[in-house]
Amino acid sequence: MKISKLINNNIVSSVDENGREIIIMGRGIGFKAREGMDIPDERIEKVFRLEGEDVLGRFKDLLARMPLEYIEISDEIINYGKKVLNKPLNQNIYITLMDHINFAVERFHQNMMFPNPLIREVQNFYREEYLIGEYAVALIQKKLGIQFPELEPMAPDMPFSIRSGGGLIFGASGGVMEAALRRLAARTNAALQEIQYSGVRGVEGTKKFSIEIGGRTVHAAVVSGLGNAENLIRLIESGEEHFDFVEVMACPTGCIGGAGQPE
Repeated sequence: MKISKLINNNIVSSVDENGREIIIMGRGIGFKAREGMDIPDERIEKVFRLEGEDVLGRFKDLLARMPLEYIEISDEIINYGKKVLNKPLNQNIYITLMDHINFAVERFHQNMMFPNPLIREVQNFYREEYLIGEYAVALIQKKLGIQFPELEPMAPDMPFSIRSGGGLIFGASGGVMEAALRRLAARTNAALQEIQYSGVRGVEGTKKFSIEIGGRTVHAAVVSGLGNAENLIRLIESGEEHFDFVEVMACPTGCIGGAGQPE
């Protein structure tokens, strides 16, 4: 195989025997190399084959700016995930997982780690995915020296499940709204981070907030408990408040609290 494009010192693109573009990883494989040069087989550590020009373009862009350690960590986690789930995984998961790791590390360095209110529910209902998450956290600690205070397998999304992170938060007050906002927002770390920390979820009886989505300011409110809902309706009907989106949950703190259960 020959180098068709240099991505960085450790990543190059080439063309396979069927004429499809492939991505090749190997330490130093692109260092002092040129397009058209042969790629030594002994230097090849990993070959990526992704379907679709859009997906391939996103993957190359991500690889160009991602530290090699993140790519290697992702590869180890995915190989472990295949064994745990006992099923093949679409290689597009590399995009999701590398972005996920990068996002988590950025938050760690910015001291923006927050407790996960649904950690026990995730452990109970998504045991295999949680096991993979524990392995990932331990591997990141070993490779990068980062000790996360708590495993967060759903921020911004669980890469190893067809279930989205939004789906996991429906039981929390504000979870339905957050899931909807995630669906409408641009799929970027910054957009998801803004939603996650806007105060959508929480145990407060009434939450009001505004957030930018698609160039528009969305005014929203979340209430739990019918008494709080009645008060908010009065404010809307009187014209004192205006909202584009309101979520109402009858149970205090949402379904995870349960009707009338002691706190």
